[in-house]
Amino acid sequence: MRKILFIGILLFTIVNSFGQNTKDSIEIRSGFSTTFRQNGKLLTPKQMLDVTLLNSQAHEEMVYAKTNYDIGSVFAACGGFLIGWPCGTYLGGGKPNWNLALGGASLCLLTIPFNSAYIRHAKNAAIIYNSGLKRTSFNSINIQYGFTSEGIGITLKF
Repeated sequence: MRKILFIGILLFTIVNSFGQNTKDSIEIRSGFSTTFRQNGKLLTPKQMLDVTLLNSQAHEEMVYAKTNYDIGSVFAACGGFLIGWPCGTYLGGGKPNWNLALGGASLCLLTIPFNSAYIRHAKNAAIIYNSGLKRTSFNSINIQYGFTSEGIGITLKF
């Protein structure tokens, strides 16, 4: 009975130690938009900048990405305002200046290269950061159940 209890406690502590990796990688999810996650939480560009602070190459790449993100955000906000003002005037019953909306649309189109540069640099930063992570010793433990030289049991290989 003591052997079974000892093996149960041993397995319980080993299984729990697998989840204790303090430096988790950044996960890149591409779809309609590209998102970055760490520990299941969505990372903003500012948080990505803070996470990559430990790796100088990844941080430098993320600085370029954040700069492109900020410039693109300014153009997008200005373009959205210039599109929204004539639309609001039209919905309010006034005579809109559609040239403002055209200028806003051109500013919104100008954000596309900045957004693609942000995504490219942020992906590079995440890849560099992930490649710099070191595996913990718990990732290399191999647990096997079965026959051993002493009979049926568990073998642990590091």
